Amino acid sequence: MIIASGVVIGLCCIACSQVVDYNAWLVIRFINGLAYGAQLGPVVTIAADHWAGKHQNTATAFILSSFPIAGLSASFVTKTFAGDYTMVWLVCGLVIIPALLMLFVPSDKLSAEQVALQAKKGESVGFGSIFEGNLKFVTVFAIIVSFMNMAGVWALGTWLPSWLMNERGLTTEIMANFSMVNYFGGFLGYFFWSWLGKKITNPKSLIVGYFATAAAMVVYIIMPGTDLLFYWGPVVYFCQAVNVMCSITFAAAFPRLIRAYGAGTCFNVGRIGSIISPYTTAVIGAALGLTAGLATVPIFYAVGGLFGFGLNRFVKKQESLESQEILEPDGESDGGTEK
Repeated sequence: MIIASGVVIGLCCIACSQVVDYNAWLVIRFINGLAYGAQLGPVVTIAADHWAGKHQNTATAFILSSFPIAGLSASFVTKTFAGDYTMVWLVCGLVIIPALLMLFVPSDKLSAEQVALQAKKGESVGFGSIFEGNLKFVTVFAIIVSFMNMAGVWALGTWLPSWLMNERGLTTEIMANFSMVNYFGGFLGYFFWSWLGKKITNPKSLIVGYFATAAAMVVYIIMPGTDLLFYWGPVVYFCQAVNVMCSITFAAAFPRLIRAYGAGTCFNVGRIGSIISPYTTAVIGAALGLTAGLATVPIFYAVGGLFGFGLNRFVKKQESLESQEILEPDGESDGGTEK
C-alpha cells in the first residue's frame, strides 16, 4: 500500500507539471489526495509493530519527522525554481524513489499468523472490530481529535503563505525562507512531543500540544510587523508538530490486529477536516479578511484539545481492559481484539 501510493503521488506530481487544463489538474490532485490518504495509517502501523514499548514514541517521531523535512525541502525547491513551477512539480515527482525503497522493509509475517490464530478462535479481526465495546468510544473521539488536527494543519498550510504575502507584504522568496524556518521548528517539535508522551502519557501530551498550538497561533496572528513573525513561526510549527501524537496515540490505542483499521479510519475520516477547513478559512477571509480566516486555526485546536480529554479517558479504559485480558486470557472483555 505504501509503495503503490508513493508511486502514485510521484506520478501525479509529474503529471501536474505537464497539464494546462484546470479540470485535468483537479482530477490529478484528487487522485494524489487518495494516494496520500493511503499512506499514514500503514506507516503508523509499521512503526508500532516494529518498535513496540519504550521505543515506539521515538521511532514514530523519527519516521514522521520526514514530514517537516519534506516541507522544508519543498520550500527550498520552490525558492530555487521560483517562477518555474514545471520544474517544482518534476522535482517533487522524485518521491517515487523513496517509495520504492519500501521494498526493502521486512514484511510482518507474525501479524498474518496472529490473524489466522484469531480466525481459528472465532474472534473478530475485521473492520467492525473498531466499533465494538470500549473501542467504539476510542474510535469516535480519535476521529474528532484527528478532524480538528487536520483542519488546523490544512487551514494554516493552505493560507499562511497567502497571508504572509498579501497581509504582511512578503515576496515569494522571503516567504519561502519563512517556511523553511517554520518547518525546522516542526522537526524539533516531533521529538519533543513524543518525549513528553513518554513522561505524562501520550493522550495527555496530545492535549497539552493542542492547547499550546492554539495559544501560539493567537499570538502569531496578532503579532505586528514581520521581523518577530520570522522567529515566532517556528514556535507555532513546533507546537503544531503535536500531530505526531495523533499517530502514536491512535496506534497504541488499538490492538495490533486491527491497528491499521483503527488508525487508518481515524486519520482518513479526520481528513474531512482538511477538506472543509481551507474553504471555511477562505469564506471567512473573503468576508472579514484573511487574518480573521486564520483565526479558525486556534479554534480548531482548542476544540480538539477539549475532545482530547474524552480520548484520554477511553484510552485509559482500553488499556485497563487489555491488562485484564492478559491476566485472564480465557475471560471475556468488551475491549475487542487482543494485543
